[in-house]
Amino acid sequence: MKVTIEIECDNAAFDPDPAQELGRILRDTGALLQDQGVDGMPRPGDSRPIRDINGNTVGSLTVNE
Repeated sequence: MKVTIEIECDNAAFDPDPAQELGRILRDTGALLQDQGVDGMPRPGDSRPIRDINGNTVGSLTVNE
């Protein structure tokens, strides 16, 4: 299984400090995966949106075989 995380950092949520927003997104994404446990683990073919602090979709988490 391969998990790919893609995030576009081109919108206002990443200004003036892109590292801060990127770190927040990665922490939130990791926490979501941990909270779901084994039964909630994404499976091959799954794709989930990743949202910035403003609620805009800025990327995705995709699971491949």
